[in-house]
Amino acid sequence: MPWTSIVDSVQIFSNSLTNAPVADSAAFVRTQTNNWYKLFKWRGKNVQLAIIPEITCRAPVGVAENANNISNRVKLIPNPSNGIFSILTTFETGQDLTFKVFNYMGQQIGENKENNVTLNSFEFNLSNNSNGVYFIEISNGREKSVKKVIVTK
Repeated sequence: MPWTSIVDSVQIFSNSLTNAPVADSAAFVRTQTNNWYKLFKWRGKNVQLAIIPEITCRAPVGVAENANNISNRVKLIPNPSNGIFSILTTFETGQDLTFKVFNYMGQQIGENKENNVTLNSFEFNLSNNSNGVYFIEISNGREKSVKKVIVTK
């Protein structure tokens, strides 16, 4: 098992009760030095039938997701829809948004621009279009998000 930190350890607890007056819990711990030690006490308690989940992890790896990005601030409901649906926005500060509607072949079939958008609801009507999958691109000039809506009548 790889060790990456001095706080990494593995504990194994089992119960092997005997007829002796004191039960031997046969608890062991493997430390960062790669040595196993038998434990009779753990955190000031006698170890017997103990299950102590202890999970330590390394620091997260990767790119942190921006909680304020446009995708998290725009919701499309209902989906699927009969062609009439709403886009709900939850921005803390005003945003100038562009909504573009594309069909499944990537052809733009509509566009709408709204200024100073914060907590708003915008209704879209694709009920005159055929059933299928449509894509709504929402952009504020810096970020872009694409939402999929399914139209079934």
